[in-house]
This record gives sequence, structure tokens and C-alpha cells, in this order.
Amino acid sequence: MMLYQLQEKLSVLIKQYNFVKQQSEQLSEKVVALEDIVALQKERLKELEEELMIKRMGDNGDQQALIKYIDSIIREIDNTIKKL
Repeated sequence: MMLYQLQEKLSVLIKQYNFVKQQSEQLSEKVVALEDIVALQKERLKELEEELMIKRMGDNGDQQALIKYIDSIIREIDNTIKKL
């Protein structure tokens, strides 16, 4: 009788372990998905901040600063191309 009870308890524990393991895997997948979303949102925020800065430069009539900024972007692109 004692062996049967131990087997029963072991079976319950194994089921619980498998359930917890499955839940853990699902949570890990969700975390990875959320990390991807956060990375995309950070990139989009950076793009929007750059767009806003360019718009403000244009609105304020600060054409020289805008030209310098665009030139720096062009240089950065050129350097990246050269590295490839």
C-alpha cells in the first residue's frame, strides 16, 4: 500500500513539474517577444526624435545646423559603406 501511495504522489509531482516547465517556457517566449517589441519601439523613438529635431531646425530657420546634421549623416553612411 505504501508503495502505491508513493507512486501516486510521484505521478502528481511529475505532472506539476511538467506544468510548471511548460509555463516557464511560455513565459520565456513571451519575454523574448516583448524584448523584440521594446527594441523596435526604441528604434522607432530614435527615428521620431531625429525627425522632430530636423523639423525644429527647419522651423527655426536654423538652416546651417540642419545642413551640418545632414552632412554628418551622409559622412556616417559613407563610412559605413567603406567598411563593408
